[in-house]
Amino acid sequence: MNKHRFRDPVFLLRLGGTLVLGVVYLVWRLEEAGLSPAGQLASLLSLGLFWAIGFRFSPLLVEAWTPGAPSGRFWEKDSPPAGRVQPWIFLALLAFSAGIYLWVYLIRRINGASGGFWETLSFWTCLDSSHFLDIARDGYLSQGEWGRVVQLVFLPGYPLAIWLGALLTGDYLLGAILVSWLSFAGAGSLLYRLVRLDSSHSTALWSVVFLCLAPGSFFFPAPMSESLFLLLCTGCLYLARTRRWLAACILGGLAAFTRTLAVTLVVPLLFELIQEQAHPPLHGRPRKRGKLAADLASLLLVPMGFLAYCGINFQVAGDPFQFMEYQRINWNNETGWFFDTAAYHIDLVLNSLQASPHDALGLWIPNFLACLLSLAVILRGLRQLRPSYTAWFMVYFFLCAGVTWLISAPRYMVGFFPLSLVPASSGPRAKGVWAVLSLLTGIPYLVAFALRWQVW
Repeated sequence: MNKHRFRDPVFLLRLGGTLVLGVVYLVWRLEEAGLSPAGQLASLLSLGLFWAIGFRFSPLLVEAWTPGAPSGRFWEKDSPPAGRVQPWIFLALLAFSAGIYLWVYLIRRINGASGGFWETLSFWTCLDSSHFLDIARDGYLSQGEWGRVVQLVFLPGYPLAIWLGALLTGDYLLGAILVSWLSFAGAGSLLYRLVRLDSSHSTALWSVVFLCLAPGSFFFPAPMSESLFLLLCTGCLYLARTRRWLAACILGGLAAFTRTLAVTLVVPLLFELIQEQAHPPLHGRPRKRGKLAADLASLLLVPMGFLAYCGINFQVAGDPFQFMEYQRINWNNETGWFFDTAAYHIDLVLNSLQASPHDALGLWIPNFLACLLSLAVILRGLRQLRPSYTAWFMVYFFLCAGVTWLISAPRYMVGFFPLSLVPASSGPRAKGVWAVLSLLTGIPYLVAFALRWQVW
């Protein structure tokens, strides 16, 4: 082997990543003596896709962090001003949210459910929505009914927003729906503006379309934290890209106060900061040394949001990490490996196909596919995505898909907006294929949710 290869950062990244993944997988495999053949295959497939992303991403990472020519903002001749398009996107997404509620109502009526449209709004509390509503109304409880005490695992950002929404509507459920609808509409508008920084008007618009077509997009208008999480993440990265760093980190902290996975925003923020030092913007001055130090310090605001939640844990239960104990006891949630998740998911798929087909179609098959297909989509679109988004995905997926007893993978993945950028950046024919595939998987998943086939 050429000794100069050991000075090549791309080679070292690939070698180091391969060794780490290989050792971790082998240690896990030795501990999993009773793994089924299907589980073995699924774990290797998941591992292989993740490894392939890292292998192909290595030169892109090195290129992004190697000093080079200044970078310029994308500019498209005769494209409509973003400010003129955003209000229409906002209104369209409000209409989309209303349409989702109408479709769920019609599916349930066809299936024999009774009650009028407004009466059936309570159906949407079948998810974790009821927990968020309880917290918004009563706060966290340190003692009492076990089902209420363990609500400490749900972060306070969304319940706080529900409480504010209830001040306007006079009802907590309506307040939650208002927050989710407005957050989703705002997030889609910001996503369009964020994508316009690098791509055409058409690509930016299609990214919003594919966000709506994604399987599980019905979670956005639901009284759940998905839409608020999406709004805060897109807002955080848009502000960072437009060099409003402190405001970006504040939004990142609010996102981490809303969902634990938002702590991973540190990854794309830090990546963009390093990339800007290597490729200063064509228009605008590079950061001065003192400003760079201040911006690096501002990154601490992101995990501070999560630390504030830990402080609430300490105040309520006397332990800043009590939520982890509740997750372990009540939901069997512990840290694990994403390839282990693939292994037990495929076993659950095969076992439930005969014993409980509704669980297979509504729960285990969507969860298994959400993990594997998200890996495949990112691998397919590595060249279309900003390197910071790929780095973010690898950390996000590693943490999200590694949780034991994962039953909400589609919900977690649909909130990772860079996944919608890959089909949006493809050619016209490919867009059609992506759209058909999204509909073929998304519509049955929506029906499974409306029929309550264990969709979480």
